[in-house]
This record gives sequence, C-alpha cells and structure tokens, in this order.
Amino acid sequence: FSSGPNLKTNMAETNSVTSTTTDPRSLELNKEDLVIKSLYKLSENLITFLNKPEGYDVKLEIGKAPDVEEFYAHSAILRARSTYFHNALSKEMINKTTEGDGSGSTVSYIYTALSKTFFMSTEDNVVIFKKENITPKAFKFLLTIIYGGFTKIDGLTSLEYLDLLEAYGELGIQGFDEYLQQSFLENHGEWIRDNLLLLERFSSKHEAFRDIRNFCYDQLCQNSDIVFKPSDVTTINKDKI
Repeated sequence: FSSGPNLKTNMAETNSVTSTTTDPRSLELNKEDLVIKSLYKLSENLITFLNKPEGYDVKLEIGKAPDVEEFYAHSAILRARSTYFHNALSKEMINKTTEGDGSGSTVSYIYTALSKTFFMSTEDNVVIFKKENITPKAFKFLLTIIYGGFTKIDGLTSLEYLDLLEAYGELGIQGFDEYLQQSFLENHGEWIRDNLLLLERFSSKHEAFRDIRNFCYDQLCQNSDIVFKPSDVTTINKDKI
C-alpha cells in the first residue's frame, strides 16, 4: 500500500471541502440570508391583508373634513406594531365602548387619555375608530410600515413629511426612527435650510427624532449668519446652546 502524491492530494482536497462546508462563518451567512428572505416573505404576506382586508375588525376614519379617508385593518396587527393602538384597542377600552344600555344600540365614546382625542364606537363587531389630527396621506404610509415593515417615502412636501413624523411619534411605531429622519434630511435640504429654527422646535418635542435635532444644533452652531428673532431665541433648547 502506497501513500503517494495522488493520495495526499486527494486527502488535501477532501479536507479543503470539509473545511469549507463546516466553516461557521459560512453557516452564519446562510442563516442570515434565510432570515432576511423569510422576513421579506412575511412582509409580502401581511401586505396582502392590507390590500385586501379580509377579516378586518377595525375601520379607521382618518383626517378632518373634507379630507377624510377610510382604512380597514386588523386590531391584532395594529396592537402588536403600535403602542398607541395597543392601548386604544385594548379589551378594556373596547368593552367600555360596547357596554351599552341594554337596548342593543351602538354606544360611542370620545377618549382624551392618550394625549390626542379620538372617537371610537362599534358596529357589527367592527370597531369604528375616528382620528382627526392625522392626515390620510401620512397614515397611508404609516399603515404600510405597520403591516409590511418598510415603505419608500416619496411624493410628500416637507410639511407633509413633518405630519408623517408627528403621527409616527404619536402612534408609537418603533424601529424606523433612523430611516425616516435620514430620508427627510437627504431629500428636503432646501426647505430645511430655510426653516431650521422651525425644524429645531419640532424635533425638540420628540425624543425619538434626535438625528434631526442634532443636525439642527450643528447647523445653528456653524451658521452664525442665521437671523434670530426674540421668539426664536426663547424657544431653542437652552441645554444645547
């Protein structure tokens, strides 16, 4: 029996293949790819429920007349993805709405406990949820984020984008703070330069928007030619000056 060059070569090749197939880094990359693909498919599946809302149990009437739009959604998804809806659509809140007076009539309530007023009633086991302080245009983007986990933000003016950020903060949707802020900073530069103080005041109201807030502070420090009005000086966060 001989262990000549050919045998040694074959053994080396075998060891090389074994090493490659058992490389932990390779397995980890494959695992990450599978997770990403799985999450992408999950996102696609959930979006179908948004586009064709079979089995919905919440009808949302969003906006203030004449700009009002209806959306149909599922309370389980809304509550899982939004801290605001987690509280607003809790059993306790819905039970208050459906207690009734024994006559079988629909009972309606106006709630103010969650910082912004909303109106809720029930009809045929569907919760009717009315909210005037969010625009339909902003809510459409946010509902897509709630269901699908991601959406491209386009077609919004700078003020409409601020409406979107305001609603995002109020509804307590998490995980997209950085993306939404960076998208705004990258695509609305001219408006930001002309309205830096307004934007600073806006971002100071929301702890989650620290990227925008820090950007404003940096710009205010670097641009000494910005003209301050007395009201502007008193509204800037003094801790950051």
